[in-house]
Amino acid sequence: DRIRQGDEYYSQFNDEKALEEYLAAAQAEPENYEALWKTARAYFDMGDLMDPKDNSAKEKQRKLFNESFSYAKKAVRANPNDTWGHFFLSAAQGKYVLTQGKKDQVNASKTIKAEIEKAIELDPNNDLAYHALGIWHRTMADIGGAQRLLGGMIYGSIPKGTNEESERSLQKAITLKPDYTNHHLELGRTY
Repeated sequence: DRIRQGDEYYSQFNDEKALEEYLAAAQAEPENYEALWKTARAYFDMGDLMDPKDNSAKEKQRKLFNESFSYAKKAVRANPNDTWGHFFLSAAQGKYVLTQGKKDQVNASKTIKAEIEKAIELDPNNDLAYHALGIWHRTMADIGGAQRLLGGMIYGSIPKGTNEESERSLQKAITLKPDYTNHHLELGRTY
């Protein structure tokens, strides 16, 4: 019932109320996979809606992404064979490390990609996972030669991505869900 009520709030874009319901469900049943990944999603969405340029909100945003990451890890432990736990694990970690230093970002990049790929392996129709993979490839492709060389010397091996792979992944996301505007926006950024 709590998950159903959370879903109702989620469909109304009321992330705070949805989070309350999902948290209640997760506390009542700590191994309930659906409650765990939906709690991770609610924390993620709340953090994602905050303005990253607002310095007063940065710490709150970091905490929200950290909570999302924590619940996504619990979800993957509860059910390692479903796409959404892996997807939100990658998404939350990706957003969280953007609030950290470059070394943390480099170290997390391989794990983030592995979680995205696992989400796709578990559900080849997960348009959001292809979306995330497209952004990952573009982000890695944007690291220039000099930055890559210097960063590699300081932080260790930096994974490579290409804009061509970014384009392919985002095109796949669009094929799976053509009416989701953000897929088109990110493809435009890649172009």
